[in-house]
Amino acid sequence: ESFDEYIRRLPAHTAADALGHRADWYRNFLFKSADNPRAGLDALFGLCNLITQGDPPESVRAALFTASGTALNKRGGGIRPICATGVLRKLAAGALLHQHKAQIVERLEEAYQFGASRDGNVKVVHAIKALLEADPSLAVFKMDVMNAFNSISRDAILDGLRTVCPELIPFFLDIYARTNQIIFGRDDFIPYGEGLQQGCTFGSICYCVGVLATIHKVRDRFCADEHG
Repeated sequence: ESFDEYIRRLPAHTAADALGHRADWYRNFLFKSADNPRAGLDALFGLCNLITQGDPPESVRAALFTASGTALNKRGGGIRPICATGVLRKLAAGALLHQHKAQIVERLEEAYQFGASRDGNVKVVHAIKALLEADPSLAVFKMDVMNAFNSISRDAILDGLRTVCPELIPFFLDIYARTNQIIFGRDDFIPYGEGLQQGCTFGSICYCVGVLATIHKVRDRFCADEHG
């Protein structure tokens, strides 16, 4: 699928970023208002290409690395920060993932990590149900890590990307090898120097990549008798 088709398929309504811009505005302008949409698409593609290579123009860096934040109450207490990242970062990340997601998902599923798979949770639930029906003596262990998304090691994600999809590393480093800024309200800037931003287009799939090493350790420890 070409870049222009990716832009055409953007959701009708997207969250505004820290500057008040929305990704669907680009689609509406390029395909409904612009006199020469091809020239605009080529310019936008060239800019997104520089961003994915980790070499964005200095003029757009502030917009890339700043996100608008919303604080939601978590069940059981605590706060869940949700971020609306910059539009250019969203477009670049989406286009990059569109190109490589199938490759990443395949590598994740080899380790029985279905967090990025289509209907992955359904597959896991049915697999567990089938196992327990076949052998009622088995037990299921479920763990919920507190604040996992926001505290996962960025080094662990980087290590995972080296084996799963090194093509994403330049962009990942340019976004996350720094302290990001999140704006709450109009002028409350909060530094964000660890973990992943919930709301980042890269977030969920990078989290899945980041826990791969832990999954392998658990499988080596408890599934040593498996073959294949």
